[in-house]
Amino acid sequence: MESLYKLQMLPVTLNLYKFIGETTATASKKLILFRLWNCLVLCIALGYIGVNFLLVEADFYVRTLQSLTYLSQPLLKYVMLIKQKSTINKLLWNILTTSWNYRWFGERIAANTERVYRIVQYTQLSMIIGGVINVIVCLARPLVVATDGMPIESHIPHTVTMTAVVLFSQMYSFLLTAIVVIGYDFIYVSSCIHVILQLRLVKLRMQQALNMFNEKSTSVLLHCIKHHQFLLSMFFCMTDIYSILLLYHYITTLVTICTVILELFLRQLDAATYITNTVGIAFLLIQFALYTFPAEQVATEFSDISIAVYTSKWYRNNIKIQKLVLYIIMKSQKRLYFTGAGLVDINAEAFEARQNEVNSTAVQNAPRYWQGNGKAAAGIPPALFETSVG
Repeated sequence: MESLYKLQMLPVTLNLYKFIGETTATASKKLILFRLWNCLVLCIALGYIGVNFLLVEADFYVRTLQSLTYLSQPLLKYVMLIKQKSTINKLLWNILTTSWNYRWFGERIAANTERVYRIVQYTQLSMIIGGVINVIVCLARPLVVATDGMPIESHIPHTVTMTAVVLFSQMYSFLLTAIVVIGYDFIYVSSCIHVILQLRLVKLRMQQALNMFNEKSTSVLLHCIKHHQFLLSMFFCMTDIYSILLLYHYITTLVTICTVILELFLRQLDAATYITNTVGIAFLLIQFALYTFPAEQVATEFSDISIAVYTSKWYRNNIKIQKLVLYIIMKSQKRLYFTGAGLVDINAEAFEARQNEVNSTAVQNAPRYWQGNGKAAAGIPPALFETSVG
């Protein structure tokens, strides 16, 4: 991956992956051992949290589910990165070597493209800062809340050795989360942005070719079709890489957000837990948005090619070009979507559905929450306002 530093928007991700040695092309024995160590630590942390389902009381099931969801994400993405590293490397290398140079299309296009790159880089830095803050909040939770001393409640034997092992595994897992999860998400977003920008260049070039009315129109249009086919192959490659992960995010976002909202409204939480849950909801929504909105925009750009071609003066060209235009329009009218393992479409509608579920859960439980808290603040015993609420 070292050669990919020339690719716009990737240096941040590559610098993150340098910390875990995943920028090398081949896996040395040390790297293999380091990978096994990382997976072992994550499994230990997840194992001791999972035991809570057998031992904790009912009101801790929601928190245990949230914790398992939070720590299962770096393990899944780390395994996916190791398994599909060569495919990801090939995808990014093809984007670097085959993409059109946006500087060929004039100063205005170049300036707009570079502005997009800067916005994405600023967003990446903001996400890193947000991820670090989230990790700090989780690690500092035992200092504020009276718990067993762990950032995440775990059922562990009351021995100094096991307490130290579990505490180390959790803290180490949080650090891996900040590196693996953010870096893996950046690769997805950067790839989508590159495909989007290249599709816009294809649309512009097709319109220019159809408005030439000379012998070069056919060759330019054929070149555009060839590049469009390349972008389609990149799309299908990204679909294969991220299919399982997109389904994972779809399910975990739905389950986690609903359970957190219910916990916020149905239980009396301390300030630290309330802040942690609120930050967790915001992080999940932002992360799911980073997967859905770029996917929606990629699908929109692919389908917009037919509109861009049709609104040009294609009808004034010769019959050969008109046949090519008909083929392009037919090919571009089919709506393409990223899918979660072929089961659900990942797009803006999926994000809107998750947001509506959050709002619906909040609306249904807010009256009871505020009624109970208001009466409690007035000094009415809990037994009395529980009766009144019922």
